[in-house]
Parts: sequence; C-alpha cells; structure tokens
Amino acid sequence: ATFIFFVELVLKLIVENLSFFFSIMNCLDFVVVVVPLAGEILRLADVDVQLAVLQSLRLVRLVRVVRIVRFVHFLKELTVMLQVLADAVNPMISFAGLFWLISFAFSVCVVA
Repeated sequence: ATFIFFVELVLKLIVENLSFFFSIMNCLDFVVVVVPLAGEILRLADVDVQLAVLQSLRLVRLVRVVRIVRFVHFLKELTVMLQVLADAVNPMISFAGLFWLISFAFSVCVVA
C-alpha cells in the first residue's frame, strides 16, 4: 500500500511541480507517505535508531485515515457520521480513564 501512495505522490509532484506544496492536503499526503517510508529505509539499512522513534513513525500511518475523509466529504450522511464518531472519541477516552481508575482502586482495596 505504501508503494501505491508513493507512486501517486511522485506523479502528483511531477504534474504540479512546486504548486503541490501550496495545498494543505498535499502537504499532509507528503508527510504521511514520506515519513513511514523513511522509517522503513532506516529499519532496512539497520541504522541504530531508538525503538520509540520507529514506533512514532508507524503512528504517522494512522493519519492516512484523514485521506479517506478527503475523498468522502461530498457525501453528507457519511460526513455527519464521521463527525459524530470524532465527537464521541473524547467521552470514550474519559470513560476508559474512569474505568481504569475504578478498577485500580478496587484492585488496591482487594489486595490490601
């Protein structure tokens, strides 16, 4: 999949030249494609890089989801569904933190 994104990036760079970087979405595409590619090159070259750096480079791949949103923005219902999903992330994280805190407190009480 990275190869396909890389080919798309190269073709867009050839067609648009420097005007490619005037679009925020194109800059996002560039970062999403090049950063993980650089991580893979470092891994294959067996360069001594800390594991945390490579893991953070892998997290950049998750940003590719934003690219999908770019293609489906014309579908009103899907846009609304994605907005609701994005709005639900914060309460879900809060719930998970509260659940963890209650579980931790219960564990301490049971052990003590």
